[in-house]
Amino acid sequence: CTLRRRADGAAALHVLNLDYDKATKKFRPAEKVALRVPASLLPAGASKARLLSYDAKETQVALPREAGKIRIDLPALRLWTVVAIPKP
Repeated sequence: CTLRRRADGAAALHVLNLDYDKATKKFRPAEKVALRVPASLLPAGASKARLLSYDAKETQVALPREAGKIRIDLPALRLWTVVAIPKP
């Protein structure tokens, strides 16, 4: 994962699937991926994010807080997903 923050406080988390199968020359898709990111790295008060991927419809997810971390649930991860987190 790579996190980028804009000057206005919004953030984008770039999530890459690194599970490559050399035999089939394909990435293995992952289902129900849960990420936990320190809350201090994301915009204060953020409660929702948009999931963007080349092969899926844009989706909005909630960002629940748990013990100083924010949980981000990806329904699936094929090649990559960008988690766009606006400043509230």
